[in-house]
Amino acid sequence: MRDGLLEHLRCPACQAERSFTLSVVQHDGREAREGTLTCSGCEQQFPLRAGVVELLGNPPEHIAREAAGLERFAEVMRADGWDRERIRNLPYEDLPYWWGQRRAFEYWSEQLPFARGQWLLDIGSSTCWASAMFAERGLSVIALDIATAELQGLHT
Repeated sequence: MRDGLLEHLRCPACQAERSFTLSVVQHDGREAREGTLTCSGCEQQFPLRAGVVELLGNPPEHIAREAAGLERFAEVMRADGWDRERIRNLPYEDLPYWWGQRRAFEYWSEQLPFARGQWLLDIGSSTCWASAMFAERGLSVIALDIATAELQGLHT
């Protein structure tokens, strides 16, 4: 979790804005990696693990099933030879699907007047490849997803 992010979060439990304080257990010099976010409005606590804040809490059953399905899909990807480095190469993977993703990303990057330092919310960020590309262009990115699984979620 990077500096400046807390002011952009709303507590999912009580909807209070800018109410979080962060207790850091581990910092890697670039970002907080382990700790706890606490809402001053409702005192609910949310864990920060491996740089990812788990704001989902107790998700509805259909959301939990979808997240579990993404974890199973990550296992299929591993069996097909995908690994962290290959995911981090996206969208430059030499497959037709990724050619289209790359072209779409490049097109929208040219069309939208982003300025360095602006904040961008990437909803449904999955492997975070687009989040990473926006960050490389100087944007401050919040990646949001229901899944945290390596290769199919925020821990990628």
